[in-house]
Amino acid sequence: MALHKETSRKPTILEWQRCAVDAGNRVITSALGDNTISEMPSVHLDLNPNDDPPKNPIDSAVIHYYSSNPDLKDQRWVTGQLAVEMGGYPTYQGEKADLSLKLCLAGLKLPEGYRQCQIKKLTVCTPNQLATEKIVRMKDALRGVHSFERNELALTVNIYEVECQPETLGAWRYANNNGLY
Repeated sequence: MALHKETSRKPTILEWQRCAVDAGNRVITSALGDNTISEMPSVHLDLNPNDDPPKNPIDSAVIHYYSSNPDLKDQRWVTGQLAVEMGGYPTYQGEKADLSLKLCLAGLKLPEGYRQCQIKKLTVCTPNQLATEKIVRMKDALRGVHSFERNELALTVNIYEVECQPETLGAWRYANNNGLY
């Protein structure tokens, strides 16, 4: 009788019920579906298609976008510390609604070994909950299937639902729950 060693395999498609990306004016903070939290400077820079960005950027994401959003198809950009070093633009100098996809994709770092992820609900912050046109633009840009490279790693992320919250709501809930008021 032969004994078979049973091997456990990770699923090929990662599924996160919920994650959040706060593309703040100074820092992009991501609370991912695997309970990891990451941060990088909230600075971005569009790259020339002929430029070769440095390899293995630290606290940064070099993105080459392939599909879903026609406005960004085949564009490349860098977000984070590398963008700071290259003379990039802080988020507060742009329109967050228009930058939401660039900043959120930079904040989505999948665990090692995964190339595909389904996000059931992505929560993002907005500075003005009453700016309904901007919120609609953010949701439209973020929802759907996005194929891109993040630091030379080909990824596909499918975002099913986007929830926009006021950017101060998380801090208020924390303070309220911890008796800081």
